[in-house]
Amino acid sequence: MFGEKGELKIDESIDPELVNSESNVSTMAAAAKSPKYMSTTTLSLNKHVSSLSAVVTVISGVISAAALTNFKFAKTEFSSAIGNWMSVVGLGTYFSSKLMSGTFKVDNYRSGSKKFTGCENLYQYRYQNPRINFTLAGKKFNKSFNKTGSWYYGTRPCA
Repeated sequence: MFGEKGELKIDESIDPELVNSESNVSTMAAAAKSPKYMSTTTLSLNKHVSSLSAVVTVISGVISAAALTNFKFAKTEFSSAIGNWMSVVGLGTYFSSKLMSGTFKVDNYRSGSKKFTGCENLYQYRYQNPRINFTLAGKKFNKSFNKTGSWYYGTRPCA
């Protein structure tokens, strides 16, 4: 990441609770436009960091490396939460190089029905509910954000 070595692993999984929550929704609530859960993307990371800036850079790099299409998750949204956490747990703004290991997760959804693009009908996709979990210097950070990405097409319409 950013010219430095670090471990990054990407996995896809299905969260049974999210799948089952859709089957309990009434027919009226499950209108054609309702998003359908597809999977959860987990990005696992291991990287040595030495400052708040390095932590934010690693998480930004993980999000970028995963090429999460149209997922707008500003650095300021998670950097302030991490900065506040570091102050509370006593890591301050600078510490010696420590291994940060954890995950960044997002849920993947598709539109409930296909949308006509002018020449064909296609599903739209989006990411939502990002979660950052990591351990640094024996301290655990866990934060969920109520964010939803923009809809995008999996293939170019009318290609």
